[in-house]
Amino acid sequence: MRNVRVKPLAFRKISAVSRRCHWWLALAVGAFGLVALCFVPGTGNAQDTRVIYQVSSREAMAIGRFDGGPKISTLKKHGNFGLGTFDGLDGELIVIDGKAYQARVDGPPTLADDAARTPFALVTFFKPTQTITVHTTTNLQVLEQLILASMPSKKIYSAVRLTGRFTSIKARSVPKQTAPYTTLAKAVEQQHVFTLRDVDATLVGFWSPPAMAEMSGGGLHLHFLSTDGKHGGHVLDCEFNPLKVELEPIRHIEIVLVDH
Repeated sequence: MRNVRVKPLAFRKISAVSRRCHWWLALAVGAFGLVALCFVPGTGNAQDTRVIYQVSSREAMAIGRFDGGPKISTLKKHGNFGLGTFDGLDGELIVIDGKAYQARVDGPPTLADDAARTPFALVTFFKPTQTITVHTTTNLQVLEQLILASMPSKKIYSAVRLTGRFTSIKARSVPKQTAPYTTLAKAVEQQHVFTLRDVDATLVGFWSPPAMAEMSGGGLHLHFLSTDGKHGGHVLDCEFNPLKVELEPIRHIEIVLVDH
C-alpha cells in the first residue's frame, strides 16, 4: 500500500475546506494504473490537526477491489472511531472508543483480529465539537438534513456519533466474497438485511461532501453496534425519539492507496 498525502507542491495531505476550490490529482501507478482523482475545495488551516485516515476509495470498492490494505492493528493507530470492511467484504467494521468490531452475516459482532486487513475504512480520533439533541426522526434522510443544518459547512467532512434508544434500525451485512471478485453492486445483491426494534445502540460514521463522493462515498455513511453487543452492521435506515448527536467537522483527509 502507498500513503498519499496532498498539499501545495507535494502529494501529502488532502484538505477539504469551504472558501476556495483547487484541483488535486493524486496518482498511484501500479498494476491498475490510475488509482485516485480527488477534487479538493479550499486551502485549509495549517493549525488544524483533525484528520480522517482513509484506506483506498469508494470507487475502488465499486469495481471490486476487496482485499489488501493495512492490518486492523495499524488502523487503530490512526483513529479510535470509524467504519469500513474486511478482506473479501467479510463483515462490517465498526470502530468505537478504540475497539474494532467485525459484524458478519452469521452471528453477533466480535472483536476484530488485529492481524485482519481492511481494503476500505475511514477512521479518526474523535473529538466532537458540537452536541445536539434530535428529538425525533422517521428516516435516515430526515436525520441527514438535521445534521446538515447543524454543520458549519457542507463542503467539509464531519464525523458523526449518535447514541440512544432507537425505535427501529434497518441494517445489513454482506457475506464474504471470494476471488475473482465481482463489483460491489453485485456483492450487495447478496446482502443480509435485518430490522431491530426498540434497541439501544451507538451509530458511528461520517458525512462526506459531494465533491468527494467518488473518494469517500458522499453523504451520510453510518455503522452501528447495539449496546448489548449482540447486533451490528451497515445502517440503511433508522427511527428514534430523543437522541444525542455529536459532530466533529474535519477538513483534512489522509488516503492510503492499496496495491492490488
